[in-house]
Amino acid sequence: MSTMDCRNFWYVAAASRSLRHDTVLSVQILGEWVVLFREANGTAVALQDRCLHRCAPLSRGKVRHGTLQCAYHGWTYDGTGRVVQVPSEGPCGPAVPTRRALTFGRQSELSAQALVVLVGELARSGNIDRVPTGRRA
Repeated sequence: MSTMDCRNFWYVAAASRSLRHDTVLSVQILGEWVVLFREANGTAVALQDRCLHRCAPLSRGKVRHGTLQCAYHGWTYDGTGRVVQVPSEGPCGPAVPTRRALTFGRQSELSAQALVVLVGELARSGNIDRVPTGRRA
């Protein structure tokens, strides 16, 4: 008999209206801290609430031009979790594609009512990026 992994389900993280373009929200889902913000185009983003540099909570940072800047040393993350700026490396710092925060269910807005997040292994695999709607194509 196999056991069901409750982490591989979608969970409501916040009401859509509570996540404005300049807002950073922190929520805990099944023991996993998640930070929510919006990209410049309005897309909701859910990342692990932990900076790659010193493990500071990203939720204490600020949204700047649709990216999330860590309050500790200013590392800046885009909507895919990629580090796009490291202030100590200057504007011509090396691009390091492996510098990427864990993302949870990108494009996770459901019917403009709720932001939902997938926190299990499916989210970590990167194979799912949309909430299933239950509608057939």
